[in-house]
Amino acid sequence: NLHLQYRMNGRIAELANHLTYEGKLECGDDNTRDKVIKLSSGAEGWNRKCFSCEMDRSVVWVDTLRLAMEEKEMGGICNKVEAKVVRSLIRGLVERGVMEEEVGVIAPY
Repeated sequence: NLHLQYRMNGRIAELANHLTYEGKLECGDDNTRDKVIKLSSGAEGWNRKCFSCEMDRSVVWVDTLRLAMEEKEMGGICNKVEAKVVRSLIRGLVERGVMEEEVGVIAPY
């Protein structure tokens, strides 16, 4: 069982704890717990909170309910507009200096 981790800051680990680890997951050290994203620039409009360097914005929920409808496909469901929103956010992170391999998307489906 995983109890110590060195990949997510404290806010992201709290979410993982709530969803999966029953409160048993801990950050391996203070550096991991306190780490925040470093971006070369901010953003305007709806995605401003998505491109924040504040600890309290480490986990951001993006409501796409009014933008897109799920479509049934063989073996599951698909939401193409939601996928475009995610792709746009990842592109924005990369444009602000984040390496693609450093980006993780958690989609609670």
